[in-house]
Amino acid sequence: MRFGMRLLGVMVVTACLVGVMASAATAGADEPRPFHFSEQADFYVDGECSPGVPLQVITGTGIGSHLGRVSIAGEACLGADSGNVAWTAANEDEINIRYRLVLLAPPGQDGSAPIELHALEVTGTGRFENVRLGDEPLSGTIWFFDPLGLAGHLEAEVMSTIIYDASDRGR
Repeated sequence: MRFGMRLLGVMVVTACLVGVMASAATAGADEPRPFHFSEQADFYVDGECSPGVPLQVITGTGIGSHLGRVSIAGEACLGADSGNVAWTAANEDEINIRYRLVLLAPPGQDGSAPIELHALEVTGTGRFENVRLGDEPLSGTIWFFDPLGLAGHLEAEVMSTIIYDASDRGR
């Protein structure tokens, strides 16, 4: 009888430990985490979206919490209200963003203007498959290299939150 009670006690303790370990492994999968991202990118015209509408290509690099160093690639039709950009991490996991760029003021004498990039739609691959970003926009500065705004450079950053499946990561 004593042996049976001890065995039952060991089984209960083991079941509790397994339950605690399983809940710890899944804890935080849908929990907002602090997110900081900064980027530098160049943009230039490379073809047309449609006849007479220039296609702007965006290339650059960035670094972000939960992402590490990323390559940036995107495109937008000049004059359109939105564009698309992909942040690709070293392991090829991606965060893809359809965004709206807002000029907060006209370009100054040096061609620079403050901007905000608002995420309209966010998708991802790999561990970012069901990613969600906070509502804060990326904000920064854009420099136009020509008066028509066809080419230039931008630097932007965001302090926000990110939600993704981080169950394979330590807390």
